[in-house]
Formats: sequence, structure tokens, C-alpha cells
Amino acid sequence: MSGMLTEYKQGIDNPSRVLFNDLGISHIFAVSGIHIGILAVTIDSFLKIRCIP
Repeated sequence: MSGMLTEYKQGIDNPSRVLFNDLGISHIFAVSGIHIGILAVTIDSFLKIRCIP
């Protein structure tokens, strides 16, 4: 799972990687650090607005 989320290619076995590439969905699993950061800031801001520490 971590290989899919971070595009750490050694974490994905070769048959799965080939399948994802053939289906054209490999880019869906590639989440860069900036996207994770944006998501974290968004969730943090939402929780602060709702007064949840």
C-alpha cells in the first residue's frame, strides 16, 4: 500500500506495476509530498475552525 501511495516503485511488485500501467491508473496512486502537505493543512484548518484540537 505504501508503494502505491508514495510511488515508491520498489514497494510494488512488478506484475502489479505492469497491470497498473496497462490500465492507465498508475498516476492515481502517485501522491506527491506536496499533495499530502496540502491535504494535511486543509484537514488541520478544518479541525481548527470546528474547535477540535
